[in-house]
Amino acid sequence: MQMRIIRNIVCALVFFTPPAIAVEVQDLAAVREAVRLFVEAEVTGVTGEVEITVGQLDHRLRLARCESPLETSLPYNVKPLGNITVNVRCAGAKPWSLMVQAQIQQFIDVVVASRPLGRNLTLGEGDIALAKTDISRLGGGYYATTQEVSGMVLKRSVTAGTVLTTTMLAPAILIKRGEKVIISAETDSLQVRMEGVALEEGARGDLIEVKNLSSQQVIEAEVLAPGVVRVRM
Repeated sequence: MQMRIIRNIVCALVFFTPPAIAVEVQDLAAVREAVRLFVEAEVTGVTGEVEITVGQLDHRLRLARCESPLETSLPYNVKPLGNITVNVRCAGAKPWSLMVQAQIQQFIDVVVASRPLGRNLTLGEGDIALAKTDISRLGGGYYATTQEVSGMVLKRSVTAGTVLTTTMLAPAILIKRGEKVIISAETDSLQVRMEGVALEEGARGDLIEVKNLSSQQVIEAEVLAPGVVRVRM
């Protein structure tokens, strides 16, 4: 009899126990959408075509539904390009924060080798072309116009389609040491030409020492073209 009474009491307690209050769960799709919109705003105005991919979130993740707008930010000094991590924060009654992975690809035209090219080749129009490339995969130092690399020299051999970077190219040497040159001395209204000898080698735009054969004076001049330097007066 006593056991029956205890069993009835336990059943009554179970029956009358109030159910647990259900916690509303944050929609993970809304979190990913907040990240996408944030990244889109970060890359507004950049050149070329941009593709944004937001990483998937673990479907088992249970976050309290945020009653306030989600806050999104990037770590300090992070450039919005390539693989990034976006911080998503809820500042509501039940605050939480989450790191979400995203990828930003930026496609622009860059200079590539139009055919297999050998080491020490001086680049001409038939050697280079423009190709749309994801610059998030490049370490930097690419060229956006063929004019920038025309006349430069390859430091190593490359295959067709290789993106040409600053580490692969060197300016062509237009004047060699000991070579006779024409020194062009210019003012706003006068131009004088005289003969000289280069005491240094130089590429276009370099400042080199040149000896004026008339005065025997050593001057500094800018390399303009093969055999020609300029002095500003």
